[in-house]
Amino acid sequence: MANGSVYQLIRDGKPVLRKDGKAIWCVEYKATDGKRVTKSTFRTKREAESYLAEATVEKRKGVHVADRDSITIEKACENWLKDAAANGLERSTQDQYERHVRLYIKPRLGDKKLSQLTMADVSTFRDDVAAGSPKMSAKVFTSLRSIIALAQEKGFVATNVCAAIRRSRRSQGKRHAAPASKVVIPTQVEVGKLLKAAAEHYPGKYHAMLATAIFTGLRLSELRGLIWDNVDLDGAALKVLQRADEFGEIGSPKSKTSTRTIPLGPSLVTILRAWKLAQPLAERGRGLVFPNGVGNVEFASNIHDRFIQPVQVKAELAATDEEAPFSWHDFRHLYASVQIALGKTVVEVQKLLGHSTPSTTLNVYAHMFEAREEKRNAGADAEAALLGTSQNKSERKADSRKITEKSSVTRIKPR
Repeated sequence: MANGSVYQLIRDGKPVLRKDGKAIWCVEYKATDGKRVTKSTFRTKREAESYLAEATVEKRKGVHVADRDSITIEKACENWLKDAAANGLERSTQDQYERHVRLYIKPRLGDKKLSQLTMADVSTFRDDVAAGSPKMSAKVFTSLRSIIALAQEKGFVATNVCAAIRRSRRSQGKRHAAPASKVVIPTQVEVGKLLKAAAEHYPGKYHAMLATAIFTGLRLSELRGLIWDNVDLDGAALKVLQRADEFGEIGSPKSKTSTRTIPLGPSLVTILRAWKLAQPLAERGRGLVFPNGVGNVEFASNIHDRFIQPVQVKAELAATDEEAPFSWHDFRHLYASVQIALGKTVVEVQKLLGHSTPSTTLNVYAHMFEAREEKRNAGADAEAALLGTSQNKSERKADSRKITEKSSVTRIKPR
């Protein structure tokens, strides 16, 4: 063959056989550097010919990598983790990547060379991890795909076998299925009790922090990283331009779309203005709105233990801290449910919450949008459009309350 040859492995005039009695087929060709390459791992002639044809195409494209020039997946993982550190990824992200590599990828695939990794290998790996945790399988698969993409960019492998493989069907089903477990989103009465208890027992920082969470829907990491320079009290708006990670380090928001401007209501402006005036000098050094006692980023665990659980006891919503019904993220869901009830579109809610795409918003809150549509009167909508009439205010408020209450029976995953 002009581009190489395919032949059966022969020694001393006799075919060399595998343990199962089948022949060993070989491929021989010249690599892009002109050196001869021999690969003797094929079970059938057709398999060997297919590899040679693929190698020939890759050579023409200038992307072929012979086994001898490739690296192991373990080495590719090391390169990937170094690249993540060099590019300044947050420590929490780097730690997550390191766990994916140490616990899942290296034990199962580490010794294999990238050039020898097949779609079947990756598919088996994906399903193996999914058997333990479909959610983790999706995350680890994404990491593996990124690892191979970097190796491909560096010239250690010709193609990314992950690119043509879907996530496990089990993880896809989990991703699109309706949330299974339950959570309670605070009702209007419960919100009132919480704010009152916070004002009485935790005046100042924690009261202002809770009010900001309820009336803006900010993530806890965004609240912990919020600075006064990004809060325009006169203009009644705040900008989300950074967040604090689990180690207390300030970094960029969760995604590009997490950078956003959120309008503030008059009550929240009043609360924040009062807190800004009362904030101790010792806490003002870094300009954080909700810092710890010496002005640094407050750890999430402290907020949880010292405030969000105890305040629910003070509000008589729980008998003990351990029985507190609400997590901090539930206030974000509350904010979303109110915006949906008020008639905001999917895109508008997405922008307010800082979700990466509208589909993310729908994956989390589709049932709330559906509940709102069920309450609408198509005839009344037509009259409003043609005659300029509008729904009665009391009816709108009633619908808003019903939608919020209906949304309170579904557990929603953090986004």
